[in-house]
Amino acid sequence: MDDKPEAGASCIPLVSSATSASANDEQAMLEAGALTPDLASFPPMPLPDVKVMRAEAVKGIALVLSIIVLCVGLPHIFAFTVGGVPGTAWWVALGLLYFESTVALICLAGLIFGDPGVVGRSPTSCFPMPDEVKQRLAVAASMEDLRNITDESGATYCVRCLLWRPPPSSKRRPHHCRTCNRCVVHFDHHCGVFGRCIAGTWRSGNLPYFFLLIAMGAWGPLTCFGSILASVSIHFGGWQAALVVVSVLLLWALASCCGCLWVGLRQLLLNRWASGQSSLLEAQLEACVRAIRHKCTRTCTRSSS
Repeated sequence: MDDKPEAGASCIPLVSSATSASANDEQAMLEAGALTPDLASFPPMPLPDVKVMRAEAVKGIALVLSIIVLCVGLPHIFAFTVGGVPGTAWWVALGLLYFESTVALICLAGLIFGDPGVVGRSPTSCFPMPDEVKQRLAVAASMEDLRNITDESGATYCVRCLLWRPPPSSKRRPHHCRTCNRCVVHFDHHCGVFGRCIAGTWRSGNLPYFFLLIAMGAWGPLTCFGSILASVSIHFGGWQAALVVVSVLLLWALASCCGCLWVGLRQLLLNRWASGQSSLLEAQLEACVRAIRHKCTRTCTRSSS
């Protein structure tokens, strides 16, 4: 997905220890790779697709705010119309709702304004520059047909951001996002809901904000519906109402567990793919499928005989 760069490349000045070299000597030194680009004179970083990112971010912000308004507003509406849960339980449920809403807003701000793990330009990440890139930049040649360059260690040089990235087989999972137009380490995916790259580990990047926001999106409605159903069962009485409360809470808890399990399984598969273990996983899955198919064939054969 990140084989070809954006079109266009600027010519950057080159500095050398030979201050009085002629044009022919400079060309010879350039071809020999003796000239070193000046980091301050690099072309600007590629521009992100701001229009798409802004539209996606508006959708995500609207979604989170709508869920917060519903989860906090509905229990208040039922409390003023039907009647709230009496005693301390009402204040506990209300405190949980406001706490979950506050955490969701903090996570939303972390997703929108936080750094997912963008690889910045520095002398360490930009040098040594590959000779082919150096020559093209020196003569302002287009790098549209130039693919990313890989060195002996497996590290890749992004010809769009003009910097080195860790090897794809490393645990840092580098990737150039076409929407954000940045190289990001520990890349998970570009979120089309929040308009940001989701990347990082459990202690870095914006991945913790993303997972915690998903958790709040599950537990917020659970607390909301629980308080509403408890209020209905208390004010209308009967074991049927209590059974409805328990059933809805169990179903929502089951759906939340399935969602968390899916997110965790997806993350595990991404980690295996990034570490080069995907082929082993595919082989194991194919072996399981063959075993099930063989068992079904034997069962059908016995039944027909």
